[in-house]
Amino acid sequence: MKKFLLAFCLVFSGLFASNPYQGSSYSGLMDVFYEEAMPGDIPALRLETDRTYIVPVTSSEIPFYVERLLGNAETMQRYADMRPRTYEEVKKRVTGWEMRWRTGDYFSGMVIHEKATGKMIGHVVLGHGDVQGTGEYAILIDPDMWDQGYGKEVTYAVFYGLAPWLVKNGKLVNMNEEGILPDTLKKITTGARRDNFTNPIFRRMGLEIVETSEKSGFIRDYFEYSLND
Repeated sequence: MKKFLLAFCLVFSGLFASNPYQGSSYSGLMDVFYEEAMPGDIPALRLETDRTYIVPVTSSEIPFYVERLLGNAETMQRYADMRPRTYEEVKKRVTGWEMRWRTGDYFSGMVIHEKATGKMIGHVVLGHGDVQGTGEYAILIDPDMWDQGYGKEVTYAVFYGLAPWLVKNGKLVNMNEEGILPDTLKKITTGARRDNFTNPIFRRMGLEIVETSEKSGFIRDYFEYSLND
C-alpha cells in the first residue's frame, strides 16, 4: 500500500511539475529588443519571454487572426460580446494596428509566437485608453494553446517589461486620438469576464478592481494598474 501511495504521489506531483508556467506567477524573461525604423517602416520591436517572442502585427497575419483569433467562435466565446468578427472587420482592425506602427504609434497590436516552433499562438495589445495617460490591455490566445500558461507569461511581460520600456523611451499613448492629448503612460486599464483566463491573472498581479458589472449575461470585472505603484 505504501509503495502504491508513493507511486501515486510521484505521478500526481509530476503532472504539475511538467509545466512550471501554470503556477501562480511568472518571473522569467521579460526583455525588450529594439531598432529604430525609417519613417513609414514598422519598428524592429521584439518582446521576449521564456517561451514566446512578441512582435508588431502586420497585414500578412490577417488569415491567422480570422481563423484562430478574432474570427474564431471558440476563441471569442469568453470575451465581452462573444461575437466572432467577420473577415472585413478583422482586416480593418489588423491593418489599423499596422498603420499605427508605421506612423510611430507604439501602442498597437502585437502577434505572439511560440519560440520553440516559431508558430503564431496569439495576440496582445497595449493600446489607447479613454483617458489621458491611460492605455488599455487585451490578449487572445489560440484555443489549441490554452491552459499552458502562455497568457500569464505574456501578460506579466507586457505589464512589467514592455510598459516600463515605453515610458523610459518616451513613447506616448493616445497619439492621434481625437479629444485626448498624447501623454506618458501612467495607468493601464483592462476588463475580463469572471470565466476568462485573464481574470485570475489580474487578481494575482494585484490589479485594482474599479468596477464590476454584467454584460451579455456574464459578470465582468474592470481593473486598473498604476505604473507608479
